[in-house]
Amino acid sequence: MTEAQLWTELEKPDGQLQRLIKQIEDSVSIGDPRPFTAATDHEAIFEQATSGVAPGDEADRIKGMFRRGTFAAWQGTPLIQESLTKQFRFLRPRTIDEHQGLLFRSADETGSLNYHLLLMGKNADKDWCIRDIFVVGVNETVSKTLSRTYRHLVAEFARGNAYAKVAPDRAVSAAFVANLPTIAKMNQNFADNNYEAALKAYDQLPEPAQRSHKAMLMRVEAAGHTSTEMLSTAMNDWKSLYKSDETLPLKFLDYYAANGDYDAAEKLARTLDAKLGGDSYLRFRIGEILFAREVSPEGLTPTAFRGSESRRTSSSGRRGGRGKNRAEGN
Repeated sequence: MTEAQLWTELEKPDGQLQRLIKQIEDSVSIGDPRPFTAATDHEAIFEQATSGVAPGDEADRIKGMFRRGTFAAWQGTPLIQESLTKQFRFLRPRTIDEHQGLLFRSADETGSLNYHLLLMGKNADKDWCIRDIFVVGVNETVSKTLSRTYRHLVAEFARGNAYAKVAPDRAVSAAFVANLPTIAKMNQNFADNNYEAALKAYDQLPEPAQRSHKAMLMRVEAAGHTSTEMLSTAMNDWKSLYKSDETLPLKFLDYYAANGDYDAAEKLARTLDAKLGGDSYLRFRIGEILFAREVSPEGLTPTAFRGSESRRTSSSGRRGGRGKNRAEGN
């Protein structure tokens, strides 16, 4: 569904899409994932994730196994899990990197901030549904994240050479698949908030597996909860491999500010603000950066930087109204 079509739909008073937006906002904010899950076309996300790999006995066999594992994981952990109990606020229809959908902001009192672009469509019953999610914090869709793992599995488990090139780096794929138990352990440690154990699990991986997107992302997340030195190493390694701070824009924004690189923080924040179509939270952060440049040249600690975001989040109220004026709000 295009951005223009979504704007048109939002003009309808008390339309189905308006009601779904309100339901999603309210349910996620109170910690109930069921309405969001019910509105999500998981089949569409899975099919997009596994597309681009030619069908065949081997690929179909692996796809079937991957499907069972993926849907079991989704049943245990909803796709919106990380935003539950946070303020989940609809902003506007928006196009980001050629993805068109409904843009939501997720924020909480700890200073956590992220944006989700819900790619919308209609299901067989002509009801609105979420067909994919572009997560701004990691700069990719859920299906793209899922596709990366699927391609690793096909490249390594399909017999013969027919699928040898479905993954861009066979060394990474081979190491990723061979070390799935350690990666799963790292993931579990992270989920248990045992960040030092997660980093130790990362260190146990061979170098090609350490370069996998999933392992590197968990390392960055875990390092942010441990020490400045570990975070610095993880962020530098990420940028060295992926070449751009826009691949983790919100992480790098805080990281630059924490290290006194205010020019880079301001540039990244303004770029992201423009991409989102403007957001008061990011503009407030730009103000924080400009102020910090004057009073704290050595850099802000990540906690101090997020703390001001926390005060802003907890004091912001919810506005009424559901039409275009509301969609163009904060």
